[in-house]
Amino acid sequence: MRRLARRDSRRGAAAVEFALVLPLFAVVLFGMIEYGWFFYQQFGVASAVRDGLRVGATVSQNANPDPKTTAVKRTQTLMAGVGINAASVSINALYFGSSPSKTMTLSATMPYKPLIGFVPVPKSISYSMTMMLELQ
Repeated sequence: MRRLARRDSRRGAAAVEFALVLPLFAVVLFGMIEYGWFFYQQFGVASAVRDGLRVGATVSQNANPDPKTTAVKRTQTLMAGVGINAASVSINALYFGSSPSKTMTLSATMPYKPLIGFVPVPKSISYSMTMMLELQ
């Protein structure tokens, strides 16, 4: 008889412990999912800008289309390839300096929409890179 009484008094302890741990577990789980998605999007933007600039820097400055247009179009194509809507991304290409050390800076900024919205995340994703144009 004594064993049953002791066992019944511990039955509710598991439910109480679960109720205390569940919110913390949910925050950690949803935080991992949200930040995983954020870092995936950030990597996609960075990779597209880097590769777009690399292609644009190899185009002759007198070519049609010019290096800036080539870099922007390549970046938009690569972003679409990783599932980023290129229409929502602001892409800017600027020249600096003069030959033989003329550089081009390509930058992209996009608003970030939270996947779950349960944890705080940055409102936008930005990436910028500068590369010297090839002599031609």
